[in-house]
Amino acid sequence: MKHIKVNKRFEGWFLAHVGAEVRRVTNTIRDDAIAHCPVDSGDLVTSISSRFPGGMHGQVVVSAAHWSYVEYGT
Repeated sequence: MKHIKVNKRFEGWFLAHVGAEVRRVTNTIRDDAIAHCPVDSGDLVTSISSRFPGGMHGQVVVSAAHWSYVEYGT
């Protein structure tokens, strides 16, 4: 039976490369949301941002309280 050699640097390499891809995809989604956001006063479009809380997690955040009225109607 062959033994598998574990590269101890793999985890760091993986997080660096995949983490960069998570950042790229998250920012692309953010940019798409900004590009397709209706603009009246500009409050909604300027409230769209991305954040990276750690690890391989990316979030697109809308901080304007009235986003759901624009998305789903009233």
